[in-house]
Amino acid sequence: MRQILNAYTSDGENLVLDYDPFIDGQDYDEETLIKTLKVKPLGGNLYQADFCLFPDKNSHDNHRTVTYKLVPEDGKMKIAEIPSDAVLKDLKYIDNNPQNNRAAIAAAIRFGKWYLHNRSNFFDTVRGGVSEPSENPANYYVDFAKVDKEIAFLRRINLFTENFLKNYYENYKIGEENFRKHPTNDGTPEGFDADYFFRTQEDFEPDLKKIDKIQFQAIPFNNNQIFLKFRLPTTGIDYLWTMKNENGWKIDQVNREDN
Repeated sequence: MRQILNAYTSDGENLVLDYDPFIDGQDYDEETLIKTLKVKPLGGNLYQADFCLFPDKNSHDNHRTVTYKLVPEDGKMKIAEIPSDAVLKDLKYIDNNPQNNRAAIAAAIRFGKWYLHNRSNFFDTVRGGVSEPSENPANYYVDFAKVDKEIAFLRRINLFTENFLKNYYENYKIGEENFRKHPTNDGTPEGFDADYFFRTQEDFEPDLKKIDKIQFQAIPFNNNQIFLKFRLPTTGIDYLWTMKNENGWKIDQVNREDN
C-alpha cells in the first residue's frame, strides 16, 4: 500500500486538481502522509487506509480514511477502484480467516525447506557454453526434454498452481527465443542468471535454514487467494508471493517487491 500511495503522490508539487479522490482532499504533505499511513484489510480485495494530510494532527480537517479496491497486476497491488460509501454499505466483506493465513504461510515454509534440500536435484536445462567440455562449445540453448522433467519434478511436490508451472515453462520459451536472436556461448546465459524462485544471485540458503523464524505477513485478497509479504534477512530482499487455494494452498506467483 505504501508503494501504491508513493506512486500516485509522486507529483504532489504539480497537483492541479481541486479535489483528489485518492486522498479525499486537495493537497497533502507527502512525508506526513507516508509516515502516518496505516492500512487495514477489510476482506476480499478491499483495504482501508488511514492517514494525515499535514503535520498538524490536531487540525479538524487533517485526518483521512479512504477505502481502496486493489487488484494484483505484474506482481504488484494496484488501485482498481475507490468504492463510494453507498457501495461499501452493500458489500459483504470476506472475513480475514486466520486458518487460511496459517495454511498459506505453512505452504511457503514447506517449499523453502524442500528447496533447501533439493536445489541440487534440478535438471541441467540450459545447455551449451564454454563450461561444457568441448573444443568448440555450442551456443546456449534450452533442453526442453529436461524442462518437461523438471516441471514434472515440481508438480509432484504439490506446492505450485498450474498457472505457476505454465509461467515457469514460458520463461524457458522466452529464454530460448533470446538465445536464437543473440547466440553466444560465453558468460552467464541471459535470463537464467538469477534464482527463479527468489530472484537473486545472492546466497539465500542461510535464510532457508532458518525459514521457521522468518516473519510472514498474510494479506487476504479473497477466500482462495492470499498475498504473502516477507523478507530474507541475509539478503535484505522483500518479497510478495501470491498463494492460491487449489485443493490446498499453493504458490502461484513469486515476486520481489522492488521489481
